[in-house]
Amino acid sequence: MKYDLSKHTSRSAQRFLNTSSATMLELLTKKDFDTITVSEICQLSNYPRATFYNYFEDKYDLVNYCWYSLLQKVNFDEVFACHSEKQLFNFFDRVYHFAIQNEDKINAILLRNDSKSNLVSGFVSYVKDYVQEKFRTNFTKSEIPIPLDLLSDFHSNTVLLILNWIFIEQHPTSLEQAHTYIRYFLNLD
Repeated sequence: MKYDLSKHTSRSAQRFLNTSSATMLELLTKKDFDTITVSEICQLSNYPRATFYNYFEDKYDLVNYCWYSLLQKVNFDEVFACHSEKQLFNFFDRVYHFAIQNEDKINAILLRNDSKSNLVSGFVSYVKDYVQEKFRTNFTKSEIPIPLDLLSDFHSNTVLLILNWIFIEQHPTSLEQAHTYIRYFLNLD
């Protein structure tokens, strides 16, 4: 991403980032990602193209910022303050509830963008990388003779497999049923 997320963001920069990402997400509910242009984003956001390019390389960079900002709203930092098994369920629950709260927007985006599209594949890939990194850096070490990276990847892939099945492939599933799937896959029962 062109914009450095680690540096302090001024109010004007934050306003631009918020407006641009909100515009992109709104456009995604109305049309296919491939048909969205930077000019259209700038026109609807009421910012010049030069400002857009100060922050983003292109619309792909902006959409990655959208994914980043959405994941920040889930607030995963509190998840990893408990035992590793609970971490997994707490993590899953936060993403599940966030997806339920935003289900109309998700469905509208999927209606305009095929689940096999570059947009959706890019989203799944971005979330996978993000989730694996969160697990890798926060998973509680255990007495299991498995490398932490491998354990983190296994757990994050399991969580993402179930979330993808429920929300991207659109198989409505209750939280309790999803927990049953996790327990079964991880042989916790």
